[in-house]
Amino acid sequence: FYDTEQKGDFLENSYGIHFGYRYDGTKVGGVQLPPWAECPEIFVTKLREALESDIVSRQLHLWIDLIFGYKQRGVEAEKADNLFYYLCYEGSVNLDMVQDWNQRHALEVQIMEFGQIPKQIFHSPHPRRTLTSQSSLLKHSTILSDVSNSWCDKSILEPLHFCHSHKEAITAVAICGEGISVASVGRDAMLKIHSLKTGRQERSAVLSSM
Repeated sequence: FYDTEQKGDFLENSYGIHFGYRYDGTKVGGVQLPPWAECPEIFVTKLREALESDIVSRQLHLWIDLIFGYKQRGVEAEKADNLFYYLCYEGSVNLDMVQDWNQRHALEVQIMEFGQIPKQIFHSPHPRRTLTSQSSLLKHSTILSDVSNSWCDKSILEPLHFCHSHKEAITAVAICGEGISVASVGRDAMLKIHSLKTGRQERSAVLSSM
């Protein structure tokens, strides 16, 4: 839902698969989009923009605390009203040790019914992402532009691939694997690796909470 490089093609029934008909006789095809999205590409682009917006960046660490962090279990989970049925928690029951097949089946059905909570990763509050002001970003972008202009004659260069992975200014770029991929680091504290062969992002990692 956030991969803008694929332009939301998964929302279209491009293979013409027969999904049947609706109650009114209309044939089921591609996903019906909301009024604010004229096409799948606009739909995923707006979702991506919302995900990477400042307001989400300011609140995302609180969600991480609830789902993967220190508020997932224990006293902090109680304070946050973040408690679930005991079978939802990883390790609450060892199904391999249950000898009674009827009891095991009952437990499996309950687990599938309630769902399972992800593995707890963090045991302390997740740091809030520090946002870079727009003026600082523009200033930094200008500096990078001046440096690139003095580096070489761009008229002899031809673009191989366009990508818009970083939310903020890119601070470093490196060619990896004998020209197979490109690694970039931005002021958003993200490391991105793109394949020049496929034109797709291969890896993304958070370097710090800077």
